[in-house]
Amino acid sequence: MKENFREAFLDGDFHDLLQGKYLRVRHRPMDEYQNQTGKLEFSSTSAPEGVSSLPEQLELFVEAGELIMLNSSLPQYEHTQFTDVYDAIPCTAWVNPSDAEKNGLKDGGKYAIYNKHGQIDVTVKITEKVLPGVIWCPRELIDENGNPQNGLAPGIPQKLGGGPMFNTVKVRFKE
Repeated sequence: MKENFREAFLDGDFHDLLQGKYLRVRHRPMDEYQNQTGKLEFSSTSAPEGVSSLPEQLELFVEAGELIMLNSSLPQYEHTQFTDVYDAIPCTAWVNPSDAEKNGLKDGGKYAIYNKHGQIDVTVKITEKVLPGVIWCPRELIDENGNPQNGLAPGIPQKLGGGPMFNTVKVRFKE
């Protein structure tokens, strides 16, 4: 850990930090990208051997009635700590009109999204903004019963980064 902090401080070192001294953090230049080339890279120049330099979508096989649940954060909720400021993350699921029709879903209706791992209750928004075969939910919603969105994820970490595999979660709807 000492090596990780080697050039981190303007006015001290790792030993000073351990002694409780207040230190100023050295900032990296703001006019360059923080990678080896210092440039915007559209594919990684430093990916380890055997790892693709571009993101790859896993091939997913879905059964009839299954949809892939995608998610991303909303601008005001880059982190769940902002629920203290903006209130709860909206419990909503965006669904393509063709999938809504196949599943008997109504715009503004309350439904459960479920799979073998868990269930969350959401309000459906029917929109062309998502493609058929997928639904979108804001990350990291918790429904009114206290069930978290990550309860639908299998608990198997991603190969890179070790985070949850949210964008491969298969779900169904029920009333």
